[in-house]
Amino acid sequence: MHLDVSTLAVMLGERRYGECRDAASQLLQARDLTEPEKAQVFLALSDSRYALHAGQEAIGPAELAVYFGRQGGDYDLVGRALCHLATLYHESGLQKRAVNCLDEFFQYFGLYTRARALEGWVLSQLGLYYQAMGRGGKALDYFKRAYAWHMATGATPQALEEQRGRLVWQYLKLGNLDEAGELLGLSGAYLKGAPNDLDARACYLNNLAYRYFLIGRYGTAIDSAVQALQVRNASALRKGQACLTLHYAAKAMGLIPEAMGLGTLARIQANVARRPDIEEEATRSMLHIQQYQGLPLMDELLRSLRQFTAATNKS
Repeated sequence: MHLDVSTLAVMLGERRYGECRDAASQLLQARDLTEPEKAQVFLALSDSRYALHAGQEAIGPAELAVYFGRQGGDYDLVGRALCHLATLYHESGLQKRAVNCLDEFFQYFGLYTRARALEGWVLSQLGLYYQAMGRGGKALDYFKRAYAWHMATGATPQALEEQRGRLVWQYLKLGNLDEAGELLGLSGAYLKGAPNDLDARACYLNNLAYRYFLIGRYGTAIDSAVQALQVRNASALRKGQACLTLHYAAKAMGLIPEAMGLGTLARIQANVARRPDIEEEATRSMLHIQQYQGLPLMDELLRSLRQFTAATNKS
């Protein structure tokens, strides 16, 4: 089969990722390519490797796609490559690099044609990356901008609800209950008309559960979080959020063994979901419990040590 750069896009579109990877490698070896062509080939190589679950091996080609896209002046490709590279960095735990990629995306915004359509995605991802870095205020700013962008551009109800769910969670994490409550009402109305949007349902139940926890309604918080866990095909993120709320509710009710077990489950699910903020939050809360539990033991150890020292001095 005759290979050219356009063939790679066809292969990716048809999900023939292994063939695309091999064809991209062959093109890089067999042909003298222009810089824009090199950018396209390296991006296709990175896309195919990522689709084949080789995320670490996809980073190098993505970086080269950005480089050759800049050199060749193909800024729409640069924009797409920067978004792809940001995803790879994020999933490798390199949040600051991911943020830098998306900051660079906006540096070229005036030069884009098709890549302008990625603006809403970029705003939302910046919220997620700052969230993962534990910078809640910055995350909230970007989630608000992403939500406004989706509303202004006439996004589908499903896409708008995804942004709303992220915004509500961040409002709750910062203690903004009134703002969260108003948006939760809109989420509930959306789900009445879209009962099959299962991720939105799990997200809504998690947001509801955490809000109940914050106002001290621990039993109701537990009920909502358990319902979130029971949503069919719930993602690791949704399970992690639910387990975190259950951990806090159990801790507040003095159910320490249950709280420790749920905290461990929250950490596991957060790790799978690549959400270090949730994992670290659960870890800190569990350490607080262990520190509190350790105080009586410390007193007992010090008392025994004093008794031993006193007995030794007497002898």
